[in-house]
Amino acid sequence: MNTRTIYAGLAFSLLLEMVCILFFATTLSVGLVAYCLFALQMTIFIVIGISTTLMDKSLKRNVNAINQLNQKITLQATELAMLTHDIRSPLSGICQMARLIYTRLDDQELKRLQKLIIESSEQLAKRLETASKEYDVNDIVR
Repeated sequence: MNTRTIYAGLAFSLLLEMVCILFFATTLSVGLVAYCLFALQMTIFIVIGISTTLMDKSLKRNVNAINQLNQKITLQATELAMLTHDIRSPLSGICQMARLIYTRLDDQELKRLQKLIIESSEQLAKRLETASKEYDVNDIVR
């Protein structure tokens, strides 16, 4: 329900109240009671109108904030996807070169160090693969 509908309903209610006051105000006491009811209804009308307007403004601000957050999340997810892709390509080359060097080494100490390079680069590649699947752009935006 929008603000205009609420205002129209309240205005109609006030008009009906005024007609009733004019129609039934035959004595001073009835007219005074009717006038007090009318004043009370006017106060309620103003309070409801102000609170409805504030709620509408708040809702619009919240919708705008949510839209801005969605845009930021989409941008960050896209950057993350591009970054993981850009890192995985050279990392794959590093892994292959490390394996090739490992097979040609004779020194056992160098082989041990080269094996550490292979294992750590493969772990990094697995983590990047997991991250790219976990933070897929399409999943984040939904």
